[in-house]
Amino acid sequence: MIAVSIRSLKKSYFDGEAITLTSLNDTGEFDILSEHANFISLIRNYIIIDKGIKSEQKFVISNGILRVKENRVEVFLEV
Repeated sequence: MIAVSIRSLKKSYFDGEAITLTSLNDTGEFDILSEHANFISLIRNYIIIDKGIKSEQKFVISNGILRVKENRVEVFLEV
């Protein structure tokens, strides 16, 4: 599991754990899994959170910054 935080200046959209996080950047769709290497990227269009249950949570976004550090994903939207 990875810790995930998705927020903007005005609102917290998600704060919890996930098995995978999927999003899109200029090179295409990518997944973040547990123990992922440190990583930072500009993202766009969507974020999909898979918590290991039958349904996934999908957030439609315009843009954001995603940072992975020490098994924690932080997403800052509307930047």
